[in-house]
Amino acid sequence: MLRAPGSSWIDVDAFEQRAADALKSSDTDLYERALTLYEGDLLIEDPYEDWTAARREHLRALRHDLLVTLARLYEVQGKHQLAIGRLQEIVALDQSNEEAHRQLMRLYALTGNSQQAIHQYQKCCEDLRRELDARPEQATVKLHQQILSGGIQPLDKTEGVPELNKTIDSIAILPLVNASADPGLEYLSDGITESIINSLSQLPALRVMAWGTVARYKGRDIVRVRSDAICASAQ
Repeated sequence: MLRAPGSSWIDVDAFEQRAADALKSSDTDLYERALTLYEGDLLIEDPYEDWTAARREHLRALRHDLLVTLARLYEVQGKHQLAIGRLQEIVALDQSNEEAHRQLMRLYALTGNSQQAIHQYQKCCEDLRRELDARPEQATVKLHQQILSGGIQPLDKTEGVPELNKTIDSIAILPLVNASADPGLEYLSDGITESIINSLSQLPALRVMAWGTVARYKGRDIVRVRSDAICASAQ
């Protein structure tokens, strides 16, 4: 009988629970925490015992699902190097995994590393020949040809970054227009425009420009504040 002074903790059960929680979400932290619990194959000291084989393969498959999904999530978030790292783990664990080889080739090409993409194709061919005595699938060959011909253009450095996360370092304020029927309120729209400009000018990292110069200015993000958005701007 096993007696624990408190509650017992079993690494396999904890890994399975964390993996199940992660696979139901898109939170990369949950995936990372689940993967940290997998420190090696189950009872590898008894590799040929039938009673451990099925459970061992189940846990391996679960880790594989975590790695594949995590790589996909990182790519969607624009974190291509993290995605590449997880795909490299998959290939290291299963050298004949042609889909992982293809994803690595594609990501290398998208991140501007075409030579590494070509090297990955060569490695894929060698691994398939050694492990399965097989040739790469047509999809892999076609991808290789696309990379060689320059058919896959590297992503822009800002691609995949949500628009709201981009830093705004320059802004131009249009003169606000008095849309009311009262000409006596003309001073109010002019005053609000001046107040916004003065307030924004106090921010050291933000350049406030005259609207007339915007047409000649390139290379920065410009935010145009329209008169019909004055309520939101003023708040």
